[in-house]
Amino acid sequence: MIIGVAGYAASGKDSIADYLEKKYGFKHLDFFRDILLSMLRERGLKEDKMNASVLGNELRQNYGRGALAKLMAERLIENTDYVITGFRSPEEVEEIRKKGEFLLLWVWAPLKKRFSRRRDIDPQNIEEFKRRDELDKEKGMDEVFKSADIIINNEGSIEELHQLIDSIMEKLR
Repeated sequence: MIIGVAGYAASGKDSIADYLEKKYGFKHLDFFRDILLSMLRERGLKEDKMNASVLGNELRQNYGRGALAKLMAERLIENTDYVITGFRSPEEVEEIRKKGEFLLLWVWAPLKKRFSRRRDIDPQNIEEFKRRDELDKEKGMDEVFKSADIIINNEGSIEELHQLIDSIMEKLR
């Protein structure tokens, strides 16, 4: 099974993926870490989310909006459970859906909460953080949201998030 986790920056995608990896044995793949980061290094660019966004846009423009997912799909091994984070376009979702049993989770959290969770590689002021959301919307994030199978509200604690994931997994298994 493949579980995709989508949402805006710092909404909780990696927290969900880490939990699925630790508790349920899923292998976590991420578009930033597993596809874009090595390309940034090869080009000698700073390894941050804004540069990754620009590079991702370049790849989508040159090779189609599903380009990153095609690269990701090449990494998938049959009979392995995966959780994939970092979807930005509906074409990326569709490329991965082709690979078999797939469930797309959309994780939501309010802007202020997400900004408080940011990491060093994320924009460090609220205006740049909002701009990153706008760039993601331009890639098709609203369409990704519309294609989600399950929407998760992540305004609460990490324990509450884990309980939500446990209830989803209980229904799937």
